Amino acid sequence: MNKYVVSSCLYICHGQIFKIVDVAGQRGARSKWIPLFSTANACLFVCSYQNLIAARNIKLRMGVCQKQLKIFDALDLFEDVANQQTLSKLPLILFLNKVDLFEKEIQHTSLQRAFPQYRGVPDSLQDSIAFLKKRFMKCVKDPHRFVFIHTTCATDQGQLLKILDSVTDTIVKRHLSAAGLV
Repeated sequence: MNKYVVSSCLYICHGQIFKIVDVAGQRGARSKWIPLFSTANACLFVCSYQNLIAARNIKLRMGVCQKQLKIFDALDLFEDVANQQTLSKLPLILFLNKVDLFEKEIQHTSLQRAFPQYRGVPDSLQDSIAFLKKRFMKCVKDPHRFVFIHTTCATDQGQLLKILDSVTDTIVKRHLSAAGLV
């Protein structure tokens, strides 16, 4: 049985057709999914805020499990994707999703649990988001890399449409620039 599943779908937004390929963070199958990005116009990375500072079991070598906070797993994977040579010319769009659930989580668990250096107000959504955005940006080694970060709530369709408009605008501007038209 193949344990790596890559799914894709077509999505139409304001007359634009998007093909979205979901590789679900499958590091072990990179050789299978990285070629899918050879004709991509952008790389979207979605990180769920839900239970971000909760622990999960990470399977290490030789079957040993270790507890790791989800945020560190997300940061590791983002760093890996952000610095992939194959993806280096693409705009990178990071969606920090489920902000509504994260707001509830930080009411009882501060980011200091994961990051002792966090100095923001413990239950401040704004401070917590600003800190996490900086942490994600530190993962990007190329200082000239185009990275756009959006904090989202997937159930807010109005917000998502505005963000998709912004993403579309980014892709179109990139193509116009590459063609020397801007």
